Amino acid sequence: MVLFDALSWWYGWGWLHIIEVARRWLARLYATFSVRQMMRTLFAPWKEDRVTGAQGLDGMMKALVMNGVARLIGFTIRVMFILFYAFLSLLVVIAGLGLFVIWPILPVSPLLAIIYGIS
Repeated sequence: MVLFDALSWWYGWGWLHIIEVARRWLARLYATFSVRQMMRTLFAPWKEDRVTGAQGLDGMMKALVMNGVARLIGFTIRVMFILFYAFLSLLVVIAGLGLFVIWPILPVSPLLAIIYGIS
């Protein structure tokens, strides 16, 4: 009875469980990397590092350059985080698909290992 229940779950609800676990991992990665906020503030200065209150033309030019550099640093770091998120998401999708493909074979794999080990 227990074996029948286990196999009926494995070949029934188990498929949906794999999809749900992969979906949760993707949602967790999306929240961990704050992708929505990263995209919204893509061109904002890193750590809100701005130069304000510059006096004179020379000071305003230095402030303009420093603010541009801060925005470039912020853009670069945010793009690196978004690319790392995309890489990890791709790994989760590949692992989920791989598990989805080998899922039907896993219950009989110990038996197959014994048969191939003996022969």
